[in-house]
Amino acid sequence: MFLATDLQERPITPALLEQARKLQEQLRGLHVLAAREFRYPVQQQKVTVQVEHYRTINLLEKFILRAYREIAPAPAIEELANALGLDTLFLKTACDSLMAQGYLSKNLRVTEEGEKAFSSENIAEESETTTRYFVRDLVQSELYVSKRPLVEINHDEFEDFSPYLPEHLKQFPAFEFQLSEAQLREWNLDCHKPDEGSVVGAIRPEGEPELCWRRIAIFVLYHETPDKAPEQCITFQAYSARGQPLPIVAEQLTEQFQQRKFTLKTLCELDETLLMREEERPSDDTLLNEHTEKALVNERLEELHPQVQLPMEEQSLEPDTGTARQLRDVEIRQAFLAALQNAREQVIIYSPWINQQVVDEEFLILMEKLVQRGVHILIGYGIERDESKEERSVPLQLLQRMRAIQTAEGVPGVIVEWLGNSHAKEVIVDSKVHFSGSQNWLSYRGDRFPRGETVYCVTIVDEVEKAYQYQTGRFIERARKLWSRATEEECRFALCILCYLKHEQEAVEWLQRDKRYYLIPFWLQLARQAIISGQEARILVPLHRLIRFCSSRFELRDPLKTEIATALHDVLRWLMLRDRQLAVSFISDNSSALERLGLKGNISSTENK
Repeated sequence: MFLATDLQERPITPALLEQARKLQEQLRGLHVLAAREFRYPVQQQKVTVQVEHYRTINLLEKFILRAYREIAPAPAIEELANALGLDTLFLKTACDSLMAQGYLSKNLRVTEEGEKAFSSENIAEESETTTRYFVRDLVQSELYVSKRPLVEINHDEFEDFSPYLPEHLKQFPAFEFQLSEAQLREWNLDCHKPDEGSVVGAIRPEGEPELCWRRIAIFVLYHETPDKAPEQCITFQAYSARGQPLPIVAEQLTEQFQQRKFTLKTLCELDETLLMREEERPSDDTLLNEHTEKALVNERLEELHPQVQLPMEEQSLEPDTGTARQLRDVEIRQAFLAALQNAREQVIIYSPWINQQVVDEEFLILMEKLVQRGVHILIGYGIERDESKEERSVPLQLLQRMRAIQTAEGVPGVIVEWLGNSHAKEVIVDSKVHFSGSQNWLSYRGDRFPRGETVYCVTIVDEVEKAYQYQTGRFIERARKLWSRATEEECRFALCILCYLKHEQEAVEWLQRDKRYYLIPFWLQLARQAIISGQEARILVPLHRLIRFCSSRFELRDPLKTEIATALHDVLRWLMLRDRQLAVSFISDNSSALERLGLKGNISSTENK
């Protein structure tokens, strides 16, 4: 099988080596076979932007315009000055200024432009022109405006990735510059600030759009799957130069590869005979049968030597000790329950089977208490590769009872999902303590009927992290399947999984990508939970993205906009309670977008609380 130490011997671009190593460590059974950087086309249009500047009309100017609108015949400047008790020269200077700006005619009548100024209470000042660059990137589904042109990349250093892209990602539509307010907001032009007296009056293209290039990183991945041929285990991941995942490209590459439209040799100089090594390895089913489980535990403990301490003997579980300890029979459930009771943030359990003898009323009450105190519980189960073939399915009543446990905010607090195809028996608490061994956590009580079960309890940071990444990867994959089914309940469970595993940013990307805007208030509920639990720091980036998106997407009278604004106000209120300084700064940074959502007044009252 592939070894982690093989990375430097594979066709992996040196600049991508560290990222490849991290990818390989995230999921057990995943191998990065190759990684290479390419270039792909984007469209850039240089434009000249005309910006009009305005200021608020002053009281004297307003009075002069009003006088010459309403008094007929128009009084002489001297008469108006005497009536107002003002110096004639002072009033004449003000009138001359209005004439120069075209608001007042020489015969002292208000012009059409003067009528507009009087109605809007704004006076035009000098306009300016500036240069901007519109960049359309179909691969990343974005159109943005920059003050500077794209940085040129070396064509000789990066091969053109265009042949691997679907046609719709290479056919650039023409730029259209219709200066509607909605269009200007979508472009997010930095020089268009109506509230500050700067309005874009015109945008003129300078020449034809030009073709430019950006970098893209492609990773070839191998997932160990016993029932598939090696070539069927190949998938791809794609990332932008900023490290953003590009799922559309990855899916397209995988589809093309399965259809044999290209080879790994042409894509990344990978010798495909390397895959044949996988055919010689023993199957997972052979390695993980009941008769070898205890041997696997002992082998694992040998790997952790010399930190491992055997036997445990009266030692307490301390998540920060950085040790590995062996537990046997009656010790196992005691340690398991103690770890659950001490949980503060998150519990992940994988048990092939779940029954009512173990998950009894007492255990359900324990889970309810944990959820009410802010602990998220994710339970995976299943041993078969196909859910319909499970012989020992979870009783429907028990499944419903667990899923009915809700947080104080009324969202699912216990996520129970079939993951299948695994004989693993693992528990991870707060990403600090990892239990693994032969104990069936939710279908067997070793303290009642001991039969020689063995489990190791590990608090070594690197080892716990490996187990955590593996299990979270399986749950996230399940979330993708739930999301693809598109029923509201399954989509909500998918969002819970992502957010409970601290992937709020990915959840926002899914909402935008698939236009499931009706679930945005639910995401905001989950964000509020995270803030209440003291996790506000990681919420700010996805929350900022969501606010900007919503502020430009929904119309003023859209009922969903009102629902989103209400939920968002609650999130900001809790953020203010958690960290006032952070909240004020965040609100200030997003003030324009929040105002477009109708939250300006509400936020002001929030800040004063």
